[in-house]
Amino acid sequence: MRSRFSFLGLLLAGLVLSSPACTYAAEEAADGPTLTIGDKAPALQDVNWVQGTEVPKYENGKVYIAEFWATWCGPCIASFPHLDKLANEYADQGLVVVAVTTEGPSNSMTEVDEFLKGDGKDYKFHYAFCETEKTYQAYMEAAQQNGIPCSYVIDRKGNIAFIGHPMDLDSVLPKVIDGTWRGKEDAELYASLNEKMSSAAELAQTDPKAALAIFDEVEKAFPPKAKTLQFGVLKALCLTAADKPADAAALLKEQIAHAKAEKDARTLIMLAGMMASPPLGEQAEIAPLWPTAVNDALAIDPDNWQVKLQAAMLYNSRTDDKAKAKKLAEEAYESIPDAETKASIKAFMDQQFGSDEEKEED
Repeated sequence: MRSRFSFLGLLLAGLVLSSPACTYAAEEAADGPTLTIGDKAPALQDVNWVQGTEVPKYENGKVYIAEFWATWCGPCIASFPHLDKLANEYADQGLVVVAVTTEGPSNSMTEVDEFLKGDGKDYKFHYAFCETEKTYQAYMEAAQQNGIPCSYVIDRKGNIAFIGHPMDLDSVLPKVIDGTWRGKEDAELYASLNEKMSSAAELAQTDPKAALAIFDEVEKAFPPKAKTLQFGVLKALCLTAADKPADAAALLKEQIAHAKAEKDARTLIMLAGMMASPPLGEQAEIAPLWPTAVNDALAIDPDNWQVKLQAAMLYNSRTDDKAKAKKLAEEAYESIPDAETKASIKAFMDQQFGSDEEKEED
């Protein structure tokens, strides 16, 4: 019998698979400079180069990623390991990665220095600390972007080739590097296919064949996209709707293997959450897969409190092993670096496992 997607299930899928970002109120640039694909990339202005050599201009023949971020932005920090991997992978093909941030509340030079000495010490790309808002205005406001992380890819001629989330770089960057990226045409195609793919699970309820054809179209146009979490989970949902749970399970196993090979604990734990939840978790072929993804995530990044906490939530909600869930939650709690987050997690743990006061009463 064909499984049906509930509205809640689709909503959860959308929440998990949407691009994580920190949003803020951006100024409209209608009366000022605008920035779009094909335009010359503005120079980085009023910059203190806190790591790496100075990049006074974009040199012809090189490809650049200007990644806008802030120390207070969790999704920005989460994107850095992947950004560092790209920087290393394409360094000999002329790629230069610049992490760009602007002085502001909770984002001072002192806080950037602390990040570079702590969590950021292993990322060797260039860091540009902007002491005025000129660079922010020339990029973020001019392009009307209202969230970070935000990636600007600059091609070998110094033109803006792409503006978007860093999770899209795997699909875009190879084409920019090898010179096959067609600028605005490919950017519009990419956005259109992303939109189609996001609506495929709903389409699968009435026309599974048409929904699955979307994924063939995406993979043909942007092959690296097929290895992403978004692609894998959405196609698995469509395969399930088409009464092909075994094919969905095979695809999800490939996703687990790829994330494990990439040492991507974040993707593995998100994948585990989707595989444990309806409608995927209702399939006999898929339900046993999520513990594998959880174990792989914990093995790759055993000190990551967020991974441990998500693992604890899965074990608490999807199994009878409450002791394991509690142990993981306690280990996560002990690893949390700041008091405010620790307090909120303590409240969560009390709700899930009972407070210390309740234990004493028992």
